[in-house]
Amino acid sequence: LSVECQVLLYYISMLDPDALDRKIAEMGDEYSGKKDRIKDIEKRIKALEEQINDIDVYRKTKPIVDGVPKHFGIDRYMREHESEFILYAAAERSLKKNFGDGKLPLIKELRAEQKELRVEKDKLKGQINDEKPPLDELKTMRKNIDLFMGVDDRAEQRRTKKRSGELE
Repeated sequence: LSVECQVLLYYISMLDPDALDRKIAEMGDEYSGKKDRIKDIEKRIKALEEQINDIDVYRKTKPIVDGVPKHFGIDRYMREHESEFILYAAAERSLKKNFGDGKLPLIKELRAEQKELRVEKDKLKGQINDEKPPLDELKTMRKNIDLFMGVDDRAEQRRTKKRSGELE
């Protein structure tokens, strides 16, 4: 905030502290909303990364699973490729859970969505970094007003404790 705006807010808050409280609450809600959106984006990016990994593992191990001999050597083949069968089964379960029995999306589409989400996340982080100092400044202003007006809760609690200690 510019110095003029700060001075103006200060005088407005002296006349109407509730207006300052509303402004702090409004800015705080926006700030919290953006932080929550960033958390949601991070969860989605992680889920996309897991889906990409599952699709990759599924596609790499499917030929091995499909290549089981029809008559002889089945047991030996299964032992030799046990890890691929395990990876394939885990990837298949995960993909069925995420995509049902439908067609798998292309990895490049999932990566494109990840990229878009990262751009949005970076934009939100920039906005948060820009909004935090003014919000902190307004909160400090509110505390200073409370101190000036004698509304400081901590000072009141200390006085109460001191008085109760003197009475006992």
